[in-house]
Amino acid sequence: MKTSEFFDKNDFPEFVEWAAEIGKEMKEIWPALVEQGRLVWLSRIACDERVFAEPVRRKLACRLLRETSLLDGRKTWDILEEDEASRRLVDMIEQYADGAIPWQALKATCLRMYDNFDNPSEAAKRSIYWCIKLAALHAGNLPDVSLGNVFYYLEEHDELVDLSSLVEIVASLGNPFLKPLPPPKWRPVQ
Repeated sequence: MKTSEFFDKNDFPEFVEWAAEIGKEMKEIWPALVEQGRLVWLSRIACDERVFAEPVRRKLACRLLRETSLLDGRKTWDILEEDEASRRLVDMIEQYADGAIPWQALKATCLRMYDNFDNPSEAAKRSIYWCIKLAALHAGNLPDVSLGNVFYYLEEHDELVDLSSLVEIVASLGNPFLKPLPPPKWRPVQ
């Protein structure tokens, strides 16, 4: 796929300008994004439905919630250690992505979590725990908002989150612009 077909130069002029220096094909752009750690553009591309199918995007959101490294040596999953409801939700999102449970079951769980979501203080809203919990909730939402919101909430805490680990997780999917692309082969970390 040509870069000009993927991005409208009027919408993302800075990306189009940078990409023009790399090449004309998205298959050339993807490795450069990974090598240079351009997380904002990697995340935008990974969220695009033309790049990864909905199940892959949902599983990627769950993987980010489980495996993203924090600067203190923990993983994002460790933050949810005491939050069984959020951990269960992530498990359900993966089950839904695999076709093991219906959308209605996932939606009902999300609605229950929204109903039981405490009204946190402003300090709590800025905490990594709250952001990861909210990211998990958004990961169970509609596919066009789920992965993007997980990226957003993790990137918001760049003082705590090792952003290079986000790049590594996305890069592990391989270059989606090379065909054929095999399905990801990761298993949830328990």
